[in-house]
Amino acid sequence: ALVRGGTRAASSWSEAVLLVLENYSDAPMTPKQILQVIEAEGLKEMSGTSPLACLNAMLHSNSRGGDGLFYKLPGRISLFTLKVHFEFLPSIEG
Repeated sequence: ALVRGGTRAASSWSEAVLLVLENYSDAPMTPKQILQVIEAEGLKEMSGTSPLACLNAMLHSNSRGGDGLFYKLPGRISLFTLKVHFEFLPSIEG
């Protein structure tokens, strides 16, 4: 299935989040913000009763350890970015 802009709908949550973080935002996003883009752009078929819970679980399990796709920024608010984006952010010290 194609969505707006000719991109293919994602088959998994991780694929949908990759699309969002690569194409729709340069800044880290919360799970709720990511889900809003997925829904607005039709990036993934929604099934089940709690898409946010599914998305949250996938983000947390994929941001642990060295081989995760995503990076959770430290702090109380859940903000996620692509691990490659985080690794190439310029250092704050300058």
